Amino acid sequence: MPAEMLSEIRQARQALSRLSPDDRRRLVSKIIEALDAARDEAADSNSSINLDGLDRVIASTAMAIVDIGVLDDIEFATLVSEFEILLVKLSESFHANARPPTRDVH
Repeated sequence: MPAEMLSEIRQARQALSRLSPDDRRRLVSKIIEALDAARDEAADSNSSINLDGLDRVIASTAMAIVDIGVLDDIEFATLVSEFEILLVKLSESFHANARPPTRDVH
């Protein structure tokens, strides 16, 4: 996951009171794009992986983006924190799966 996206999420949490609803919607749109890219990466690397849950998160977030923009500061901070955790976990998972298998030497 691009470090820039994670950094942007952290900066947004620190500046919540200064973020307009449009700023919040733009940030969530970028998060959706990052999730979509992670989904595509997962699909490309392992065709047998079930991505239905991630697809539902992406779709429901995209449909609720207008409402997300007007969440209060605490709700919005919680939401973007959860997305940050999800993005980190997805990134860790994909990198772990991309490592070559280790061999046991006897």
